[in-house]
Amino acid sequence: RQYLQQTSAKRIILLTRHPLDAVWAEFQRRIGTLLSLDNTHVHALTSLGPAMTQLFGKFAACMTCKWSLYALAHEQLAPDVKIYYARYENFVKDAPKAVNNALTFL
Repeated sequence: RQYLQQTSAKRIILLTRHPLDAVWAEFQRRIGTLLSLDNTHVHALTSLGPAMTQLFGKFAACMTCKWSLYALAHEQLAPDVKIYYARYENFVKDAPKAVNNALTFL
């Protein structure tokens, strides 16, 4: 609740992405940075060995749980605030329509 007291917003737009795409991108960012020599460049993971496959499974389960708790917290802590879940994929597919939908919500 401490964060919600700082705003008088009546509507919130929450940008979401397909869960698997989001988790995979974050996994690549974290692991790819660890695998880089200078720790500044993210290397794309094109294939996973058995150890990485197991690690990705655990990572995906953890991130899915965290995202669910995050989304639920917004809904429970702000029952009077309307939330519009905007899909990242919709912005990629048809940006003008997605922006129009978000602005219409506001």
